[in-house]
Amino acid sequence: MARIAVSQIGVTESEKNYILADDGETKQGITRYGQWYGNPHGDWSAMFAAFCLHYADVPQDAIPWSPGVYNMMQLCADKEILSQPDDHVGMNGNILFLDTDGNGNVDKMLIVNALEERVSEDGMITAVGGDWDNAVAEVKIAKVDPRIIGYIPTA
Repeated sequence: MARIAVSQIGVTESEKNYILADDGETKQGITRYGQWYGNPHGDWSAMFAAFCLHYADVPQDAIPWSPGVYNMMQLCADKEILSQPDDHVGMNGNILFLDTDGNGNVDKMLIVNALEERVSEDGMITAVGGDWDNAVAEVKIAKVDPRIIGYIPTA
């Protein structure tokens, strides 16, 4: 799954084919992940993760999909596959749930593709996420970052 996510780095949402959000100003460009999921202009962090799960042949009964990050996390919690941050959070292929705006609700997902151990033992996680500044991007985050709300172990 991590290889699929990495292969998508640099894919962006359309700047020409968009709708305006409820605020009347924010552009929501069409994405291949939204089109694939059936919600072409929606927030696509979770749809990107679902796309990667699908093409990695991970069945929905193993990891349930949703077009929304919070809902996907809840589905995984209900299935009892959601783990709290621990020493294994940065394992290759794991899916991380993040609260990037500090409001207490998850709003982004990342797929871990590497863990760099540091002398301090904190380590940095390298992961790939969709809908990061309207693109699929590689993100580095500390293994102990308090924005990590939980994760799904995939190995």
